[in-house]
Amino acid sequence: MARSRCPFPSACLLALLAAGTINAAWTQTSKPEQWNQSRVQAELTTAAGMGNVDSVKYFLRHGADLNAPSYGGVTALEKAAEHANNVTMVRFLIEAGANVNAKDGKGGTALIWAAQLGYLDNAIVLLQAGADLNAADATGRNALMYASYGGHSDTVLALMKAGAKLNQADNNGTSALMLAVWGCHADTVQILLQAGATLAATDWQKERPPHYKDFPVKQIYRGTPARVACCRKNLFSGQSRRLVKNGL
Repeated sequence: MARSRCPFPSACLLALLAAGTINAAWTQTSKPEQWNQSRVQAELTTAAGMGNVDSVKYFLRHGADLNAPSYGGVTALEKAAEHANNVTMVRFLIEAGANVNAKDGKGGTALIWAAQLGYLDNAIVLLQAGADLNAADATGRNALMYASYGGHSDTVLALMKAGAKLNQADNNGTSALMLAVWGCHADTVQILLQAGATLAATDWQKERPPHYKDFPVKQIYRGTPARVACCRKNLFSGQSRRLVKNGL
């Protein structure tokens, strides 16, 4: 089995330094003031993902821009938000002035990533800081859609409570409810239905993605293009049979 490697060794070394694992001798040969800006930003972003506040402070003192994008257009806050057990870092970056609505190279935001991965604590802190609930990435999907597809019911509930638009559709006309069906998450589907979510079938009848153009609309909404066996087993049996009456 191959060993996992840190993409930015200096950030890893700083983490060890802060933990008292190594001494400061390495800093004599690795000085941030001698690096170009892109490397400094990369180190900052990696440190944010690692949850090491001391390392982040170090790189900020040496010229890193808290809101500048790094590799993939990702900011430090977005990298922090996409890691579990990292709410302290998320809160620190926000208090330090991070833009909670900054978008990466694909239009994603810190809230979208936190919701997609089901990191509820990160999402709540971002929401409290004013993150845009309905901001969408390049595919037109927002935080609620990603949380629904992942079956992260607690995050879905938090987003709905904060006022997320239930029936916002992505670039293909797909709604959060449809994504929850495709993801085979019966609990999430029922939560969305009870809140008044719809399938946005009208948009799909007007124009369908090329890879679904030959599917009858009725089959599409029964989850046919997704994991059919899973969906039929979990969504269309027992108590969940009632979902069929709601258009599924």
